[in-house]
Amino acid sequence: MNIEKMKAFAQAQRESEESMEIRPAPKPAEPEYQPEAIYIPIEDDKPSEMPDDGFAAVSNEEEPELPETETIEAIIAKCFPEDKSYNIELDRLLPLRSPIFTDGGELSELSSSIARMGITEPLLVRSAGNGEYEILSGNRRRTVAEQLMWVKVPCRIGDGKLITEEYANRIVVETNRQRFPELTLSEQIRVSAVLGERAEKELGITSEQSELYGRLNDLEQEFLLMLDSGTVGILDAEVLRRIKERAVLLNVLKRHPEMKLTSGKIRELSGVDSLTERVILEIFRPKPPVMVAVPAELILEYLGGKTAEEISEIVSAAVRMYCS
Repeated sequence: MNIEKMKAFAQAQRESEESMEIRPAPKPAEPEYQPEAIYIPIEDDKPSEMPDDGFAAVSNEEEPELPETETIEAIIAKCFPEDKSYNIELDRLLPLRSPIFTDGGELSELSSSIARMGITEPLLVRSAGNGEYEILSGNRRRTVAEQLMWVKVPCRIGDGKLITEEYANRIVVETNRQRFPELTLSEQIRVSAVLGERAEKELGITSEQSELYGRLNDLEQEFLLMLDSGTVGILDAEVLRRIKERAVLLNVLKRHPEMKLTSGKIRELSGVDSLTERVILEIFRPKPPVMVAVPAELILEYLGGKTAEEISEIVSAAVRMYCS
C-alpha cells in the first residue's frame, strides 16, 4: 500500500476519535421500593385454622372486679395467651359494639408510617361470631389499611372466655392513651367511666366533672354524640338522662330526622309521666304562632318603618336574649 495513503488514513482515524463525545455509561435502574404490606411473622392465615376463642353471644356469668394494680400489659398477656398473628380480611373486622372512641382523629402520619413499614403491631381482636371479629385495639390501623387498599391485616385473637367486658374496655382505653389530650366530650365521658378513680388525674378533670361524666355515661351513644355536635348541652343531657323512655324517643328521632331535639323539647318531654310514640310526636308537632300585642307607642318609638316580619324577628330575638 502507498505510504502516503496509509498516513492519510491514520490521520483521519485520529481526528474521528478525538471528535467523538464521551458519554458515561447509564446507571442501572433502581428497583421500585415495595413496602411490606403484611406483618411477616405469621405461620398460617387460613380461617379454618383459627383458634376457638370461646365466643358466646350471651353470658350470664358475673364479671369479677379488676384489681386496680393490674397493668394493661398483664391484662393483654392474660387475654391473649397465644403469641401468634393471623392475617384476617378487613371485611371480617368490626368496630366495638359499644364504642368508646368515635373520632378516628388525624391519620396522615399513621398512614405514612404504614405505607413505608407495614403494620408492625398486630391488631387485638375477639370473636364476634359468624366468622367475624371485634377490634379491641387497632381501628385506626384498619382504617388506614382500607385506604391503602389492603385486603388483610395481622391480628392476634384473644380468648373469649377470658376477655370480660371490663377487660375489653380497659384494653380499648389504655391502648389509646396517646389520644387522651384530644378526646371529644362523648369520648371523655366513656373513658372516664372506664378509668374510674384515675379519671381526674389522667384526663385532667375535676371531681365534679368525674361524677357528672359517671351519670352521663348511662346515655345512649346517639345522645352523647349530640353533645359533640352541640345539639344538646350538658344541662340538657342531665335532664335527658332522667327520661326513662329514651329508647322510644330515640326510635322516633331515627324515623323522623327532620325533628330536632332542643332544650325546650327535652324539658317538655321530661315533664310527661309516660312517654309514648304518640305523645312524642305531639310534642314535636309544630305549634301555631302565639299572637303578642306590642304597644303602639313602642312601635312608633323603636320600630317605626319596620315590616311585620322584621318586627316579629326583633321581638323573638329580644325574648331569647331575655330568657337566656
